[in-house]
Amino acid sequence: MRTQIQLFRTGLAALLLSASLTVSACGGGAKTLDGLYANSNGQSTVEFRDGKAFVTMVGMATDGLPFDVQGNTITVHAGGMAGDLVLTRNGDGTLQGPFGIMRKK
Repeated sequence: MRTQIQLFRTGLAALLLSASLTVSACGGGAKTLDGLYANSNGQSTVEFRDGKAFVTMVGMATDGLPFDVQGNTITVHAGGMAGDLVLTRNGDGTLQGPFGIMRKK
């Protein structure tokens, strides 16, 4: 009986450890972006710094906004009537979103 309990505890510990490693490997919402991204005409930019996103559209800039990274999807939480800004990180490092393709400057 004691061996079964020890085996159960060991299995449970291994399961919890592997689950926590999987979450951390997937990013777990970590803010892993840094730098300035701009669309082709330069009128729209998103700068990731200090754990915040700073969005500029046609000369109008936001204060630092919170954002989440889940896999290749970046969600900037703009709130209000604008809602969230959702960007996709492409394999070449560019970002795709409502402003078109944005390249790192």
